[in-house]
Amino acid sequence: MISIPRIKCGIRFHDVFFASDPEPISARFGLAHLSQSAKPFEGFIPCATKIIDLSRDEGTLFDSLSSNTKYKIRRSEREGIRTKYNSDPSQDDINTFCLHFNPFARAKGLPLSNRDKLVGLKEASALILTQAIDARDATLVSHAYIADRELGRLRLLYSASHFRSTDNTEERNLIGRANRLLHWRSISGAKQHGYQLYDLGGLPLNQHDHEKNAIARFKNEFGGTVVTEYNGFITRNRLIQRAIPTVQRVFA
Repeated sequence: MISIPRIKCGIRFHDVFFASDPEPISARFGLAHLSQSAKPFEGFIPCATKIIDLSRDEGTLFDSLSSNTKYKIRRSEREGIRTKYNSDPSQDDINTFCLHFNPFARAKGLPLSNRDKLVGLKEASALILTQAIDARDATLVSHAYIADRELGRLRLLYSASHFRSTDNTEERNLIGRANRLLHWRSISGAKQHGYQLYDLGGLPLNQHDHEKNAIARFKNEFGGTVVTEYNGFITRNRLIQRAIPTVQRVFA
């Protein structure tokens, strides 16, 4: 489990990731937001994610990828795409990541990167950043991960690939291939660093949302197992408890 103290809109709380049981958390913190709790609690929302078991050997992990993904990874390697796995990022590394992610988020209508959360994860030794870089040393894709070293779980938090920023079809395809390579290198890197689980960061399947379906299909190309976990706020303070619906709207 990872816990980081934060303040948002003047509200002090703890971000807690991967709790095995939410009940003790309420006694430990005045207010906590649990992400991917193994057990539900009153008011929690179920969420699905895709988890890859890294206990298998690397060859088996690669074989479990879709044929399309394996082809694109091999082609990306032939094209000279390099990857970086940064398990001890600096403040400058975080700033660089945010500068790459935020234009991508604006283009997609997503929230910007939460720098305070990234810094909190860094201070808890729970942040890993990865990049895919082309021959000109330009960053094509960048990922940020929550790293629970004790639990052995690496969870994708942010992913930015700027294929939408170019009208050049070849370049768009190159970036798409680089993204698959970066995922694969992150999977193999996590295994080499002793992690046991690679979490693709949610499975946003929605039959009425083409974009979310596309993301889910992409993640399904890497194999793994669908797991249901739970998100929500928790507190034992009755006054705060009554305000949780309002807090949830503020934090949405």
